[in-house]
Amino acid sequence: MKFSFAILAAAVMAVQASALPAADAEKMDKPPAIQPVQAAAAQLESHPVRCPKALPVEFLRSYHAANTDHFYTTDVNEMNTAATTYGYNREGNAGRVYTGKTRETTPLFRVYSDYWKDHFYTTNPQERDSYVWKYKYTDEGVAGHVFRSRVCGSIPLYRLYHTGVIDHFYTTNAAEVGTAQALGYYNEGIVGFVMP
Repeated sequence: MKFSFAILAAAVMAVQASALPAADAEKMDKPPAIQPVQAAAAQLESHPVRCPKALPVEFLRSYHAANTDHFYTTDVNEMNTAATTYGYNREGNAGRVYTGKTRETTPLFRVYSDYWKDHFYTTNPQERDSYVWKYKYTDEGVAGHVFRSRVCGSIPLYRLYHTGVIDHFYTTNAAEVGTAQALGYYNEGIVGFVMP
């Protein structure tokens, strides 16, 4: 399913037009755009690659236009709750991930800021901890498991960030990366590799 950039563009303009009052902005540090990331181990490890026997599941994607927040999960019930209770619009999936760790995969951590209305996903535990301690995000555990390098037919999962609306966006689609960048998102690189 294609990402609705028209909705996002309207939301970005609306949020930028109604910036936080100075008093509110001083309460919380805004997460910065960071240098491009690469998967936890950009090089192949020394052992031979063994593709997992377990089947990957869809990494479901949704978007909340009013909060300018992208949300991803492997849990169909959690996605249904996000859509029916919290107003997220389903956008298909952002590839397929594993629900359990394997020799070749690493956890994709999920944290959330109720203040910024932003979900953030990373394979880097130090980056997760920084968002929890410095930016006051809540640790929501492991969203799924991804490959550290391009193996077993996997494809890159790109992470983009918009500093104006505080939104992290993840996609495997290079065209969406370009469109998001045109809307003001900064390409932070590859967070991991997922199955198509």
